[in-house]
Amino acid sequence: MKTTSTRRPAFTLVEMLVVILIMSILVSLVTLGVTRAMRFASEVGTKTEMAQIEQALGAAALDLGRVPYMPSYIVLKKRPSQYDMTNQWHTMSRRLLQTMFPNWDGSVDAGWPDTTLNATQAYVFFLGGMNGTEGFNAKDPNPTLSGGKRKGPYFNFKPDRLVPDSTKPGICSFKDYWNNDTYLAVYSSQMVASGTLPPNETPTNYPGRQTSKANTLY
Repeated sequence: MKTTSTRRPAFTLVEMLVVILIMSILVSLVTLGVTRAMRFASEVGTKTEMAQIEQALGAAALDLGRVPYMPSYIVLKKRPSQYDMTNQWHTMSRRLLQTMFPNWDGSVDAGWPDTTLNATQAYVFFLGGMNGTEGFNAKDPNPTLSGGKRKGPYFNFKPDRLVPDSTKPGICSFKDYWNNDTYLAVYSSQMVASGTLPPNETPTNYPGRQTSKANTLY
């Protein structure tokens, strides 16, 4: 007695193409899901970090002379006498700095550079001190002098995201958590509302992400 075996014919070309198409769709869906998950994680990380920076700015404002706001633009001079008091930004800068550092009396040079800080640098300086990590001397006429009783740092900037400015020794910007090709810019809402920022230092110069509290983060 003969037995016959039935063997399923091989996949046709059309069937193979259908299988490949289905696999491609599945891979695309998985990739899309992973991308969305990574984007969501970045969004959460960014919002968390922004909230932490905002809290740190509030703490720094209280600890540094109870200033009404942390500036997003500041003119730095070695001594108070070097400011041009007919210039509104010089006047604002000297007033804030002398409130923050009452022992800065001009008897010695401050260790910070003679320069201006913009919205990508000012908050790093005031929260972290020189190089974004050193804080400030609480007693010496030179607020950047190392050692002694310290004020700050008020925020733990990750060193691998701090970028020094080669033209401003000791001054850094902070890479954006969301996009490491850009720097996080922080604006004082009071300075924005009152129009006390120089025209080239307004928030329109930076892509926007913001909160509604004392300082605005972009």
